[in-house]
Amino acid sequence: MKFPTFSRETLNEKLIPVVLLLVALSGCGKEFTKSPVDNLISKLDSQKVPMYSIILEDMEVDGSVFQDYKHKYQIIRQYDSLNIKSEKTDWIEVSEEYFWENENYLGMEIASKEKDGKVSKAVAPAGYSNYVGNKQYGQWVNGSGGSFWQFYGQYMFMSSMLNLATGSIFRGDYDNYSRNYRGRQPYYGPKTGDSFKYGTYGSHTSKTKPAGFGDKINKIKNGSQSFKEKVNNKVSRSTGRGTPNVRSAADQEGNKMFFDRLLTMLIYFGASLILLLLGMVAFKIFNFKANVKDELVEKDNFAFAVVYASYFAGLIIAIGGVFWGDSNGIVNDLLDIGFYGVLAILLLNISSYINDWLILRKIDAPKEIIEDRNAGTAVVLGASYIATGLVVASAISGQGGSVFTAIIFWLIGQTALVLFSYLYQFIIPYDYLKEIEQDNVAAGTAFAGILIAISIIINQAMFGDFHGWETFGGDVLLNIVLGIIVLPLVRVLTDKVILPGKRLSHEIAGQEIPNVGAGLIEAFVYIGAALLIVWAL
Repeated sequence: MKFPTFSRETLNEKLIPVVLLLVALSGCGKEFTKSPVDNLISKLDSQKVPMYSIILEDMEVDGSVFQDYKHKYQIIRQYDSLNIKSEKTDWIEVSEEYFWENENYLGMEIASKEKDGKVSKAVAPAGYSNYVGNKQYGQWVNGSGGSFWQFYGQYMFMSSMLNLATGSIFRGDYDNYSRNYRGRQPYYGPKTGDSFKYGTYGSHTSKTKPAGFGDKINKIKNGSQSFKEKVNNKVSRSTGRGTPNVRSAADQEGNKMFFDRLLTMLIYFGASLILLLLGMVAFKIFNFKANVKDELVEKDNFAFAVVYASYFAGLIIAIGGVFWGDSNGIVNDLLDIGFYGVLAILLLNISSYINDWLILRKIDAPKEIIEDRNAGTAVVLGASYIATGLVVASAISGQGGSVFTAIIFWLIGQTALVLFSYLYQFIIPYDYLKEIEQDNVAAGTAFAGILIAISIIINQAMFGDFHGWETFGGDVLLNIVLGIIVLPLVRVLTDKVILPGKRLSHEIAGQEIPNVGAGLIEAFVYIGAALLIVWAL
């Protein structure tokens, strides 16, 4: 069999779209945490509570073999300085994983909304985020043991409300929290001997809980060890001389949990496959009127393959937004997956029309892909699918919103993509659309990079639960402004730092054979800057 050969330039052109696709997929990954606290946050924000604190009031494990894991939360709502209310929830069943994730946080604040409207899930001693150290509610008083916190007379009830009446809060400990822990990592207070002050196993917690609390803590501690053994796949067995090994209750429960999760995963995976099949049908209806098999197999149309693969990459990213959030039961979850999955497919394909009309406004994309097999156009079109997938995923993710908010989010994100395509022309000295139409893969690669970069920034601003238009608007505006400032700036710095004495624009569009490597560098610079913005925020 005779294998085809490629020149170095042709091989580079064929590798560029693959590299960009991998970078985009790696950049859009998020770590998702399903939490019952998210439901409380959504509820409080929908009620427009200006400030609040959510404290893990109590926790327990019921049962011996088949166990239930439960939390009870204390919610402190503040409407103004004189209207502060406290309430405790009923027992809320949580997953085993979430229970042990929060094993050490009993009596601590695990979520809060501060006066600036910022919602945080950083763990801290109760009251530390909003009240302790706030001169509106109290002051630091010098005593024999050092400076300690004291609430004003009208706020003395807060000491009891926050379980702070037992023991003093010293200035040095609070300053340590503010400098080194606030908003970054859990703070358990000063350590005396082997025990910290706050948290499940803290000395302060044991003083504020009723008689019999120690037995509950011992049960939690023993359960924690059992759970860690399951996670580490250490099978606990009891053996006796002359008797066969007997599987422990923990091992049986671990297997039950494994098969339950496996079955659930298979159901959700099957639902996602159905959505992908629907997406395949939608591609044929809304996009190229071409025979997919002929283009991929008979004609070996690489440009079409890039577009087709990128479409499914964008579709998978978009559908991923459906799966983010708390479970409402498998039946309700499947209904949501079906409804919002179809909505994701529709929005993705509607965006393809918008992108073709406004972003690739001077290019006849179907002709360039099917007839001319233009790899430069293919890279841009593929990037627009991935970028739109990120926008759609953020629009339909999380809880607290509706179909209306999802569509508004999508419109905002899509508008930002179009605006940045116009802004890009002001950044560079050449007509990038003309270059792309003339099969300039370097120009297409560079432009694809900024499309993916801005979509990553938008995705970070809009992804997750909806906490109100005020918070949403501020986040999106901040991210877009940062994108407008930072992305052009890093483009200039690239010329000065990475290519001193040379200009990327000349390498991309100012010579007879465009430098595809220069286009790839520019794309990576944009995507890298976007990731740094996202991580910094």
